[in-house]
Amino acid sequence: MDEKQQKGVASELIAEYYLTKAGYFVYTKKSVQSPVDLVAINPDTGEILLVDVKTASIRMTGGQKGSTIRRVLSEEQKKLGVNFLYVYENKMCELVSFDGDTANSKILNEVLY
Repeated sequence: MDEKQQKGVASELIAEYYLTKAGYFVYTKKSVQSPVDLVAINPDTGEILLVDVKTASIRMTGGQKGSTIRRVLSEEQKKLGVNFLYVYENKMCELVSFDGDTANSKILNEVLY
């Protein structure tokens, strides 16, 4: 497993941890080519989150230096209502949901130590 794959696996585990700590039941993918990495269900509200986990990449140069590089949902992900969950180097997680073309961002928890 190369370094990029290791970071991806670690990000998925961190995302699972945060969602579990937030009270969700978390289910992982079984297919390599799945449009979602995690399915999270809130047993109290019935909310279902379809999540594509991304290791956050930060711009190193230019006018937007220091900002997160945002990914774009595939057409299939848009149809399904998939959310992105960015995992940062400091292990902070940011959940980004979409309402049409509008992105809504929410920090899930405080930074892990």
